[in-house]
Amino acid sequence: MPVALASISRRQFIARSLAGLAGALIAPRLAGARPTTNPHRFALLADTHINSKLETRDRNANMAANLTRVAGAVAGLDPLPSAAFIAGDLSHQTGEIADYAALTALLDPIRGAGLPVHLALGNHDQRLHFLLALPPDQPPVVKRCVGVIPAERANFFILDSLNQTNAMPGRCGEAQLHWLIAALDARADKPALILIHHNPDEFNPEKTTGLVDTLQLLEVLHPRRQVKALIFGHTHDWHVTHQNGLHLINLPPVAYVYTAGRPTGWVDLQLENDGARLELHALNAEAQPPVTLKWR
Repeated sequence: MPVALASISRRQFIARSLAGLAGALIAPRLAGARPTTNPHRFALLADTHINSKLETRDRNANMAANLTRVAGAVAGLDPLPSAAFIAGDLSHQTGEIADYAALTALLDPIRGAGLPVHLALGNHDQRLHFLLALPPDQPPVVKRCVGVIPAERANFFILDSLNQTNAMPGRCGEAQLHWLIAALDARADKPALILIHHNPDEFNPEKTTGLVDTLQLLEVLHPRRQVKALIFGHTHDWHVTHQNGLHLINLPPVAYVYTAGRPTGWVDLQLENDGARLELHALNAEAQPPVTLKWR
């Protein structure tokens, strides 16, 4: 099963956040009329890198402050998304239990707005600590935190590419790929969007800092025409490309960038009947035109 932070009531959120910085700015708004929820809208985040010491900075960025801004922006949308996703590297470095507790608290504004938050794992997470801090309703499949999140216009498939904590490359593994084949084949009637932490790298699989078994994953995805997009983080960059009709969506980091001038922030996903619309909400850059995708 994937791990999700369930939504909480507005009353719970307000009670928990009145004394805290993260919720103080939007608690008054939540106390008023609740905006509608758009079932085709989703908030996509990646690479939060939260440290339990919230003042921690990395590459001249305060990760907790950035997530606070993003959480407030998502919770302030009208209409609201129906869910939020985080594509891995939830923890700063080594996946400490206290990091996940801090992450959960910082996500309270989104949950208080009524959104579940679905979580994937990256190379700076620690699977056992993650499951101890945020135990799923059922044991993980194939010893990985994977699962399917259905929506009206698509199914989201969450993969777990964590291979070794605090080591760059990721791996799906044979068991997870077999699970994915069965899950996709059982749901061929609706577009499929695949969410994973590590970036695909078919040109340098043996020395990659991305997904080691990229070729094996693409062998699963390409012939299954219901698969429309592969969504990932890890590179701390933002760009959208395609390969043989499969859209490759590299989400920006919430936390910090590796290259000066690249955006931090999150992506607003709007699913259409035959495609999708992506809008970058950057924390540190000017607005960019939305990206329109057409499904193969």
